[in-house]
Amino acid sequence: MSSSANFDNSADDLNNPNTYTENAFAVLGKMPQYADTFQIQYMEAPLLLHSMLSEGKQSLAFRALSTADVDPASVQQKVEKWLKVQPKVQSTNKMM
Repeated sequence: MSSSANFDNSADDLNNPNTYTENAFAVLGKMPQYADTFQIQYMEAPLLLHSMLSEGKQSLAFRALSTADVDPASVQQKVEKWLKVQPKVQSTNKMM
């Protein structure tokens, strides 16, 4: 068995929607929208967490936090507060 086990095309797999579950792909797909909403340039972990928690009570993040006795709504508020104070990017004129 080879030790490189299918890691040769890992960058290509990140852009392949078949790599993700339907829910994961939906969460990732909403990140640019949230980045625009908060006017932030980088899509990092807090934005991913915001996107996951925005899926509601059925999301894996919500259920995992609830199972760990952490209030998902409180986490969502703290993430949103953090995102709101991040450096803003200038809005660009979008082509029509």
